[in-house]
Amino acid sequence: MTTFIKSVYAGFMIGVGGCVYLSVDNKIVGSLLFSFGLLTIVVQGFSLYTGKIGFVSNVKELMTMPIIILGNFTGTFLMAMFCKVGGLGISTEALCTKKLGCPLWSFFALSVLCGIMMYLAIDNYRKTKNVIFIIAPVMIFILSGFEHSIANLFYFSVAGMWNGKTILWLLVNILGNGIGAWVYGWEGKFGLKLSGVSCKWQRQHDRKKSHWKKFLYLSLFCTKLINRSIFVRRKLAMAWHDEAVFYHIYPLGLTGAPKQNSYEEPVHRLNTLIPWISHIREIGCNALYIGPLFESVGHGYETTDYKKLDCRLGDNKDLTNFVAECHRQGIRVILDGVFNHTGRDFFAFQDIKKNRENSPYKDWYCN
Repeated sequence: MTTFIKSVYAGFMIGVGGCVYLSVDNKIVGSLLFSFGLLTIVVQGFSLYTGKIGFVSNVKELMTMPIIILGNFTGTFLMAMFCKVGGLGISTEALCTKKLGCPLWSFFALSVLCGIMMYLAIDNYRKTKNVIFIIAPVMIFILSGFEHSIANLFYFSVAGMWNGKTILWLLVNILGNGIGAWVYGWEGKFGLKLSGVSCKWQRQHDRKKSHWKKFLYLSLFCTKLINRSIFVRRKLAMAWHDEAVFYHIYPLGLTGAPKQNSYEEPVHRLNTLIPWISHIREIGCNALYIGPLFESVGHGYETTDYKKLDCRLGDNKDLTNFVAECHRQGIRVILDGVFNHTGRDFFAFQDIKKNRENSPYKDWYCN
């Protein structure tokens, strides 16, 4: 029971790290803050699967891994629920969709690399008590895109994207993390037995020298990675649309709405487009360009009210639910907004017709 509780705490802290990482725009800062979660786990003695698996030395310890994984999942799930109930506005649908779109063998390779980073983080910190050995590997595996199984449990819990494929990918993720950590720790477990006649002083001297060499290599690697991130990832941060595959919908036409707006009670036609979302995802699209949607006279581009969904399609709540469902399925949404012209029923144009030169909106329009 103690192991399980410590595992829950560890999963919760990974969830905290994931939460703050997703909350900041600068991913370098986010990866740095994420390391607080792992540092807390190590200092407090919590049980994290990726921090324990590399140091398993017997069957009894190996048998505790499923308990630790279950506890880690419980902790990440609780943190995900706190994020939702707290209204933090964290969205992980696109991130999870991208992960599931990664080929399984590639996902496995990234998992192995993350396992290596986690083993180095824990092992080097145990030997030196230097926090840089926690911070550097965490930043490396996040900025490099390596796959951390417990962090992914948190991301998928927030997104609510649980299905057979998700479970398979996570099992491969857990396996890859374990292989990377345990195999890389092989020399640490058996290296001294193979070292021959080296004296104790020489082994201690070599160990200290090795620690500083690792520290130097990690520092150089981090510097290079951060420099690359500043110039490349900042450029890519707002350029998701460069690689997005868009699907376009003209809602007034697809829903069979009347050609002219009679401004009557809303007819909830937009809800009929919800089944299209899964179709959009299944054919390989991950973004939707939809519109016009605003209240208008006829075809949609002669806007009457920019703050309302066209009553022929429904009300604003329908639009909110539609976009939320798109995000839940990993589809980004761009609305077709036309702001450089309006319809004749727009309030400003009606005021000009009534008050002419005395209208405060007379400069809004030009011939």
